[in-house]
Amino acid sequence: MSFDGALGDVLAAADSFRGHALEWFGPFARIVTTSAQILAATLALLLIGAGRNLWAPPGQGLQDFAPRIAGLLSVVAVLILYVVSRDAESTLSFLQVATWTAGALILTGAGYIVAFQLLTFRCPGEKTTFVRGFRLDPEAKRVLDNDQGPPPLPEVRRITGNIRPTDACDYFCKADRTKPEFVWTKGSHVAAQLLLTFLYISLAVSIIVLLAASALAIQQVDTKVVEVPTATVAQVPADLLFEFNKSTLKPDAAPTLEYVANLVRERWKSGPVVVAGYTDGSGSDAVNLKLSQDRAMSVAKWLQTNGKLAAVPFDVQGHGKENPVAPNSFVDGTDNPEGRRLNRRVVVVVPRAN
Repeated sequence: MSFDGALGDVLAAADSFRGHALEWFGPFARIVTTSAQILAATLALLLIGAGRNLWAPPGQGLQDFAPRIAGLLSVVAVLILYVVSRDAESTLSFLQVATWTAGALILTGAGYIVAFQLLTFRCPGEKTTFVRGFRLDPEAKRVLDNDQGPPPLPEVRRITGNIRPTDACDYFCKADRTKPEFVWTKGSHVAAQLLLTFLYISLAVSIIVLLAASALAIQQVDTKVVEVPTATVAQVPADLLFEFNKSTLKPDAAPTLEYVANLVRERWKSGPVVVAGYTDGSGSDAVNLKLSQDRAMSVAKWLQTNGKLAAVPFDVQGHGKENPVAPNSFVDGTDNPEGRRLNRRVVVVVPRAN
């Protein structure tokens, strides 16, 4: 399987989960997703204020600065996502952002756990955590190898009695603990600290961005918005709004309709907004025409009341099977479920100001 194919499967699975989430939350979907966004922002601010209390990597200064840097980056990311979510013209897929962020979370989480296990240690009987370097100081290596020279080791390196260190960490614990470069080269010790800091910041930011992007992805609908010379046109899949062959709005249709209401609110200046319903090709013309009219009316009423657009005039239309955007059947005459799904839609046309 190609990478693109695998990514497509992952996005399809994520999209399916998004649909189930809307069903689970029902009429509370808006409350749940808004709460998740608030939680993401709160966690980011908590990182800024909490400092070393939030599992920061050990190291002088890093325990204070790493969480605050992660918090600051997270605040910026959450604000950007929120601003983009309010832009009706944005084509950013929050589902893709959430999927990529989940991948980054898995990688950085695993990386941080492994790096923390390999690069940190504690001296016996103590709770303070230290960071080891990647490379031993040449003189420290000689001590650990019991290499007495020539040339002779400096007096400070000489070990007598039964205090010979068993490894580099033991050597550090028995030496001056304020100077890691006594055991490891300074550059390798700094590199280890930077690696832990990078992984920690990436992990913290990924958690917060995933939370915010997932909430926005649940709210974001598969509404196609296009610009034509005379209007802004939003095409909403009817399956997001109605049960099959029904014209009563589903409880979880609110996020979709709120998106459309926000679009109308931002674009409308004057003239009637057209709300047109369309069906697929199955069933009689009369039944489909009535169904498309009723669905368009349900959407228009919701926009006027729940969407707080009472001042906007609406032109409600039903077109039934007319103007399909996809074939209802294949060339051999067999049913085309995907084509029929695309044809079941409600189109909202917001006229441009003259």
